[in-house]
Amino acid sequence: MASFEVKGEAGGGGLPTGSAKVEAYEYGFRASGLRTGSNTIEFSDTGREPHHLIAVPYKPGATLGAVRKAFRREQSGAEPPLDFEHASNTAGIDGGTKQITELQLDEPGNYALLCFVSDRKGGPPHVAQGMIAEATVR
Repeated sequence: MASFEVKGEAGGGGLPTGSAKVEAYEYGFRASGLRTGSNTIEFSDTGREPHHLIAVPYKPGATLGAVRKAFRREQSGAEPPLDFEHASNTAGIDGGTKQITELQLDEPGNYALLCFVSDRKGGPPHVAQGMIAEATVR
């Protein structure tokens, strides 16, 4: 352990602004402004449960319907039509909070927005409860 002294006046600076926004809620996402490359995003959780974001590009020919079907509880074992090697994610945050973070989206196209966190009381991960959205990245 070490100690240190902080001197000076407290600054009035706020968080930087993001070029894109992603909002998580029970059980979905709203996204705007996502672009190919490095994105500085404002990730907010407007729900009560904790959430995180994993953005995964679709494999060629995939659809949102096929992604949703692969994550249904009764479809356990089905491989989602997603390219997890090129996924990007945020840290988990609690309901009613937000963060400014980076999200790397390597290629243009459709991405699945997923949350694998479970409710505080347990149960299946949010993705199995339908917390899947689609974002088109240009």
